[in-house]
Formats: sequence, structure tokens, C-alpha cells
Amino acid sequence: MQRYDDPKKLQFVVPDNCTMPKVVITGNYFGSKCFPSLNNLLAEYGFSPQRGNSMKRKFMNICNDEIRMQLNGYKVSKPIILHYRFFEPRDGHIRDFPNIHSFFSKVFCDSLQLCKVLPNDSPLFLLNETHDFFYLPERYGEPYIEVYIEEIDDSN
Repeated sequence: MQRYDDPKKLQFVVPDNCTMPKVVITGNYFGSKCFPSLNNLLAEYGFSPQRGNSMKRKFMNICNDEIRMQLNGYKVSKPIILHYRFFEPRDGHIRDFPNIHSFFSKVFCDSLQLCKVLPNDSPLFLLNETHDFFYLPERYGEPYIEVYIEEIDDSN
């Protein structure tokens, strides 16, 4: 996982004229952040399983809406790699990257299945994930997350 603004140090560089399907989720859905971290989910489960499930459902619904609007019935036909790009606000509260992407990755993959984009998230269909992190300049606007879906030719 990288958080550099230098494209040479990123795990995934968006190619020019990119034709990969992409989902962008923009908004302050969790305070000043786009989505909560795994620690926030675990804290909710600590209060009660119902609160944890409610939180997961709430953020799955956000993903479901964006996937349905932006992918327009797209279904993968080959194994995929998901490339996540997180754009976090620089507001003094720096969260650790594994906690950010672990919650979002789980919710997003479950939403892909629910929206029938992905048959299931086993290693047969979801080969890998990459995660890159960026801090937005102050007063830039809302945080957002970009997810690129790269289909891999499995004929080799």
C-alpha cells in the first residue's frame, strides 16, 4: 500500500484512455471521511451485533446504489483484479490504511455480488486487489474512493 503522490511509486497507475469499468463513491458518509474503518465496525459490534450489522448494511446500500448507477448492469466474464484508490481528507485525524481498506473492500465485494456484477468473491473470480492512498489538500472537497475493475485474460 502506498500513499505517495508520485505515480512511479503507486501500485496501480490509471492508464491513459482507460476503458476499465470504474465506480467512484464520493461523500462524507462517516463524519469527514468517506467510509468508516474496520475499527469503527468492530466498535459497533462491541455494542451489539445488531448495531454492527446495521452499519455494514448502511454502507453496503451506498455501494449498491453507486454500482447500479455507474456500472449499468455490467457483469464480469473473466477473473478480476480490483484496484482501489482512496482519497482521504487531510484533517488532522490520520487513519491506518489496513483498517480503511479492509472494511471498504469487504463491503464493496459483497455489493458486487449482490448487484450480480461478480458471481462470488472466491479466488476463482477475484484474483487480487491493490490499494493506493492519497491525502486531499485542505478544503479540497469531499473525500472519495475510486475502484477500477480489471478483467484478466485467463486463457494463458
